[in-house]
Amino acid sequence: MFSRFDAKLPIAAPILIGPSIFFVNYSWLLLLILTGIAIFLFYWLKTDSGKVIWNHRKLSIPIVGPLINKASLARYTRSFSVTLKAGVPLSYAIGLCVKVIDNRHLAQQIETIKNGVERGGSLKRTHTRSGIFSPLILKMINVGESSGTVDSLLLDVAEYYDEEVEYYDEEVEYDLKILSAKIEPLLIIVMAVFVLILVLGIFLPIWEMYNVQK
Repeated sequence: MFSRFDAKLPIAAPILIGPSIFFVNYSWLLLLILTGIAIFLFYWLKTDSGKVIWNHRKLSIPIVGPLINKASLARYTRSFSVTLKAGVPLSYAIGLCVKVIDNRHLAQQIETIKNGVERGGSLKRTHTRSGIFSPLILKMINVGESSGTVDSLLLDVAEYYDEEVEYYDEEVEYDLKILSAKIEPLLIIVMAVFVLILVLGIFLPIWEMYNVQK
């Protein structure tokens, strides 16, 4: 009827009709694009560069990222401490620890530590250049290297990271409870907007029909 009288539809109606027309006519194209993206990501994440980039991005994910980082560093420092206490040579011990880390980005940074040590660099300097350790941990590594107690201090570092993970986990749980309470009003507002668009998209044209005919 609006088309016959060359009248303009109320703005809410095209907003409602547009997505419907797109999904009805071009759902195959959307499915094809999503399938292509999924296949690309599947094979890209199997490459070394893809793993490194994705693992680096994972560390930046809110809530999850810091937990992954602290847990991985705790695993590294504990493994390093155990291998040194067992009498394994320094560079070889770090090389073994690289295999323990399941995050490719962190493993790559620890590999640079191994290469630096093999070139004659100190533990303090090589760990600082990696950029993945806090100043407190670097000071402990420096003290351990100077006093010859690296293995015991690295074990203290691992316990420190374990405590950080446990504390952060409790903090995240508390924050999520607060977030769920804060997000409820926002969800109600979003749902209200969707319902409003739906209602206006249906009823505004009906209310305007009389004016169109007139």
